[in-house]
Amino acid sequence: MRLTGLGGLGKSSLAARLCDRLTDYARVVLFGELDEAGLVRLLADAVQDAELRQRLQDPDEALRYRLREVFQAETEPTFLLVLDDFEANLESVGDGFRLKEGAAQVLGELVWALEQAELGHRVIITCRYGFEFTGLAKFYQQPLAALAQAD
Repeated sequence: MRLTGLGGLGKSSLAARLCDRLTDYARVVLFGELDEAGLVRLLADAVQDAELRQRLQDPDEALRYRLREVFQAETEPTFLLVLDDFEANLESVGDGFRLKEGAAQVLGELVWALEQAELGHRVIITCRYGFEFTGLAKFYQQPLAALAQAD
């Protein structure tokens, strides 16, 4: 799911409320820039199996395969990943926005691994701006708007 809208509309608050309600998931929250080191560090903190945690942190293996191994592990909980304030990963292009190269690489690897695992892991992205990325075709986008006085 992608929650989009201007600052102060409650995207992060809504994501936090969803986390509170989805109690069967292990929450992993990454704030701001998405990079391999940060994602691996946060996931490693949530992985329960010590051997799997070490394999996740092995830089000699491609990120996509390390992530897939974590997401397919039956010994691990189902993860809810929250990528909050994701606009830090965007750059302005003409009238729109696109992912910075590094973030696009990591997000692509993450989406691939989740699709391979097929075990019900979830991702919530909060971002001020809409952006195009082929890997997000299956993500539902929910724009948020300010409430009117009558609301």
